[in-house]
Amino acid sequence: MLEELSVIQNFPWDIITLSVFCIMNFVFIIRSKNRFQALEESQIQLNAHLLELAGDVKALYESGTNLGGKLKSLEYGSKMLKEEQEKLSLKEPSQQMYRNAVQQINNGESVNKISESSGLSRGEVELLKLFQKINTESKISEIDSVIS
Repeated sequence: MLEELSVIQNFPWDIITLSVFCIMNFVFIIRSKNRFQALEESQIQLNAHLLELAGDVKALYESGTNLGGKLKSLEYGSKMLKEEQEKLSLKEPSQQMYRNAVQQINNGESVNKISESSGLSRGEVELLKLFQKINTESKISEIDSVIS
């Protein structure tokens, strides 16, 4: 048994320990390298996706800017059309006469008085009064149908 103990004591344990430690370090380095490569590939994919998203954001920004400009242009055009329409309405005295006559009809004035003040014939005033009555009745029937 002493011989066996002497063999064990003479065995180079420090070299074996160092060898095992080196093998463990080698395995750890290989695994770390594999993980690092996987992370690099993942980072490349994420960077590509990020560039794609940046392009999408840029396209959305540009389309929003273009849309805003078009909307502003349409609003300006609408405003200009409205102003032109108002100018045309004021330039046409016959339209103004009819508007005044309708307003007087709505105020309940007599046909003769409206005819004298507006310059329209009695028949035109009576026709306008009939149209106003029909218009009012149709609005009332629409309200009744909504309520029912």
